[in-house]
Amino acid sequence: MLRLDMESVTQVVKYLGASIAGTLVHYALLVILVRWYALQPLWASTCGAIAGALVIYLANYFITFHSTRRHISASSRFIAVAAISTGVNGLILNTALTQMNWSLAPAQVFATGIQFSVGFTINRVWTF
Repeated sequence: MLRLDMESVTQVVKYLGASIAGTLVHYALLVILVRWYALQPLWASTCGAIAGALVIYLANYFITFHSTRRHISASSRFIAVAAISTGVNGLILNTALTQMNWSLAPAQVFATGIQFSVGFTINRVWTF
């Protein structure tokens, strides 16, 4: 279990900042690909998630966790976590859109919230 000390709280806040930046990239690409290029929402969201993941990796490596792990190791682990997270995003988004009949925005926000919690825990403990 993660301790809730000052370092942990600071890391959560920084992780949130990195996640917000990555999410803005994710959502911007989602909207652009759906509205301008008529890409299906699931594929547009997946593309956005990948672009956002790059932003999040760099911010978390250098700012949030001040990682000393070699990039080859940290990035490989991060890619594994991002791939799993992207799959989870797609599964949650697809379920919310097709089974729960949610509109795109709330479905994506819900998927993002789940990704945040899972991603922080795995990245803090294993990736960086």
